[in-house]
Amino acid sequence: MIYAGKFGPFFFVMMIIITFFYCLTLVNVMKLIPPDKHKLPIWLVWFFLIPVIGLIFQWVIMPFEIPATLKRNFSDNKNAHDDANLLFKIGLAQVIFATSAILISIPPFNDTFALLELLTLILYWMKIVKFKRTYFQKAA
Repeated sequence: MIYAGKFGPFFFVMMIIITFFYCLTLVNVMKLIPPDKHKLPIWLVWFFLIPVIGLIFQWVIMPFEIPATLKRNFSDNKNAHDDANLLFKIGLAQVIFATSAILISIPPFNDTFALLELLTLILYWMKIVKFKRTYFQKAA
């Protein structure tokens, strides 16, 4: 989650703080899933905090690993599959916006992409928390 627009350092620090709590949420949700359902280690989420490298990990984990792991864990639940597919779409949009914010350094486009990245990150966060409340608490 890199940002180099006119809000510069303030936005960068805020994104690091937001990303920390976001990663904490993702790790806590993924810990609820048995290790044999994971293809990648849960701790890779923490790489999101490293500029540029974190974006590479986001491309792998957010749209692909997390939804796939949720589907493997709830293989017999169609609603969980549908919600995991929605997480895939939101996660893919988020990483596309994040990448665009970096690669397109023309204001106001980079500002717009950065805002869209933040909005999709918040949406993904809300959906993963809802997923946890809906499916993991039913299973408990």
